[in-house]
Amino acid sequence: MEVLGAIVGCTSLALDIFNFATAELEGRGIDSLVLSLKHDVALLKDFARIFNAAAQSEQIPLTDKFLLNEICLALQPSLARIHSTIVRRKMSALTASPARKAVDKVHGFLYGKAEMQGISKDLFQWTERYHVRFGLLPVGLQTRLLAQGTDESLPGDIKALRETFRRLTDRSRSTLVDGLRKSEGMVTLRPGRPSSRMFATMNQRTVIVEFKEHNLSPSVTYMNDFETDVAALAKLLSGTDPLLCRTLKGEGYFHQPSRSAFAFIYQVPKLAVIPDDVTRPTTLLDLIMATRPALSKPGQIELIPPKHALEQRFELARKITSAVMYVHVMQYVHKSIQTSNIVMFAKNDSSPANTEQFPKVLGEPFLCGFETSRYDRGASDGQGDVEWGYNIYRHPKRQGLHPQSRYTMNHDLYSLGVVLLELGLWRPLTAMGLRDPNSVNGSVKDHLKKLATSGLPIMMGTKYRDVVLFCLDIDGDGQISNSTAVEEVLKKVEELAIDNWFLKILPQIEGESIKMSYNGTNYPPPTYETCSDGISERCPAELSLYGDTFTLGACVFFVVAHALALIPQLYFGIKARTWSYTLWLAIGTIFELIGYSGRIVMSSNPWVYNAFVIQLVLLILGPTLVAAAISITFKHLVLWYGREYSFIKPVLYPWVFVGTDFFSIVIQAAGGGVSSAATNGDNNDQDMLDVGSGLLVAGVVFQMANMIFCGGLMMIYIWRRHKAIKNGAAVRAGDETATESESSTNGNVKVIRASDKKTKIFVYALTVAYIAIIIRCIYRIPEMQMGWGSTLMQNETTFLILDGAMILIAVWTLTIFHPYFFFPFLGKKHKKEMDAEKSRAAEGPDAPVMEENAQR
Repeated sequence: MEVLGAIVGCTSLALDIFNFATAELEGRGIDSLVLSLKHDVALLKDFARIFNAAAQSEQIPLTDKFLLNEICLALQPSLARIHSTIVRRKMSALTASPARKAVDKVHGFLYGKAEMQGISKDLFQWTERYHVRFGLLPVGLQTRLLAQGTDESLPGDIKALRETFRRLTDRSRSTLVDGLRKSEGMVTLRPGRPSSRMFATMNQRTVIVEFKEHNLSPSVTYMNDFETDVAALAKLLSGTDPLLCRTLKGEGYFHQPSRSAFAFIYQVPKLAVIPDDVTRPTTLLDLIMATRPALSKPGQIELIPPKHALEQRFELARKITSAVMYVHVMQYVHKSIQTSNIVMFAKNDSSPANTEQFPKVLGEPFLCGFETSRYDRGASDGQGDVEWGYNIYRHPKRQGLHPQSRYTMNHDLYSLGVVLLELGLWRPLTAMGLRDPNSVNGSVKDHLKKLATSGLPIMMGTKYRDVVLFCLDIDGDGQISNSTAVEEVLKKVEELAIDNWFLKILPQIEGESIKMSYNGTNYPPPTYETCSDGISERCPAELSLYGDTFTLGACVFFVVAHALALIPQLYFGIKARTWSYTLWLAIGTIFELIGYSGRIVMSSNPWVYNAFVIQLVLLILGPTLVAAAISITFKHLVLWYGREYSFIKPVLYPWVFVGTDFFSIVIQAAGGGVSSAATNGDNNDQDMLDVGSGLLVAGVVFQMANMIFCGGLMMIYIWRRHKAIKNGAAVRAGDETATESESSTNGNVKVIRASDKKTKIFVYALTVAYIAIIIRCIYRIPEMQMGWGSTLMQNETTFLILDGAMILIAVWTLTIFHPYFFFPFLGKKHKKEMDAEKSRAAEGPDAPVMEENAQR
């Protein structure tokens, strides 16, 4: 049936994803990723079977089928997102050249697990949305759907699905209230400042307690009714699934007479990190109000600007909205939805993808603050309060000591809108003209709508602004019903998360940047020209090419380290008269020093164009100059150990080795220049950026190929020399058949220079530096090839290890084991010695080698 097309399309996508995931998981070991995927993949297949059966069933009314079709319309974009990732992967394998397939195989080996983790994350988010939507269906329809999906051929999958939904809808009904009441002595609060929400210990486990105060002099009837309400809510909370419902799982409650309060007991999420010295959970308001020493005003503090990816904020908005939906599905009104009642937990995950914490990662949100919550149809005391910090979040009809109307679910959605506003602007409301009642001209609602209209389009886009305004207008003009409002807000927030993902991924799918405004506003994407004033709401650091500011301490370390190496380089270079070696090594070191100085500037402002160009060009060219210093030594090592084993004349070594290094420098310099020009102006020229990136990659590839080729020539030289010694075609000076410290001929046996320990150490030092530079090249190739703003390019830690540390090792190795101490033969020769060398070169490669002054 055409009107049910969404069901057909959605279930088809689900089955495709199921088949792909099943094939990928085949043969894998058992770990947390595999177990998570298997559970969600099984749910995909059951979803497809149940909804297909429902669409074809004559026992389900057409009106109910329309409801299911609406669910599929909401879920389809999430499935399409996962499906597009799979299609891209398959198409890449089909159309790639053999060389590309080899690269992809290595890439898959290195990043395959990370890619599957991404698919697993997206699939888990889809299951969350599925559970929310399914939970909003009438209970009778849920039962019929589960019955329609029964398939005796696959009882395990159906049982898993049935148990999943039964846990969500019926768990709380089977809980015994008597088992929820705990004694006060079982719970030990952590020492510290008292709070309405605190960490505690119960049965040697860390838990969270949240207090709900009662009257100081209550009657027996009042206390019985009060505890009945507490027990009923504790029962419902004990049946929730925290990751799906976004509310903490309850473990019961207890009474604390000394505080005149009951307390809900919650489990701490399994993946949460809880420091031992913390007395209360961190809230979303805590993160928004987090401060640091002011960079431009010593002795003062400032709010920490947002450093997390924008999609994290959209996803956080979705999860908070889901939590509110679950509370309403329980037929409760929360009555206190605000950022101080959303607790945030960082994940206890040691994998490379999850090592960062706030402010780069927000964490997982859970809705708390149930001390004023009640059953929607339950009795209301009709009381309010004059606490300004609470009234900011309340609907105008619910503000003050004597509210105008009974609290409804729509009032919760108004509060949700205020929370989404504060989340989107990432500033506390008290810092936006809402410090106290006297700071607002006009109504609080009008002020909030003005903030949303003026601030949100720049920060979050016009669609997000519309969601906030929709919530703020609820129960105003139009009198939107509860059920319609729930569906509409959920739908809008889900669309935001999907749209934000497409903004990020579509340019990669189509192979070019899409010319679109930033987050759907009239403002252009930030560039070095438009963001010359530095980090701002319009120009956040995460939208720069490197995705963040650089770490100041690391940049200072590399500047100091290279500066300290430069001093002995120049001193010993002048003293030993190793002019070429010193010139290349010193310039390479200076380039590294200045390049990291540019990064120091960008550590406070990533939008400084000149600093960007300096660090880009010089950190690309510096290692090539250091490699050229190594190449200078090859000619002199061949002269020292014996020219007869070399394929080419020693006089040609600088032209071949250093000349190719210089050619690599020219290519990389051109790439740096083109890339710099592409980022200069009001708009980044993506085509020029791609050309510049291509030249940079080509230059680094050529440098690495050249180093491998030149290193190969030296290995052949060593092998030929070693073979001659082993076969007796040559003897070491000092042997019985040789004259000590001379190069001469004894019949047909050539005498080679005696092995010198310092020279051998020098050769080993060159090898270490050579390998370090090659490692850096291997890293730089995929970093540049993946494109500007790629995940690898934005990973500063990886850069500091595989580029910064490798080049620093090379520079200091060549400095510590300087030719002045370990290979004086490299120094500038006297005129007589130079003339003798030229004379030997004219005689040919088989001419005997005259003794050089071993101490020069």
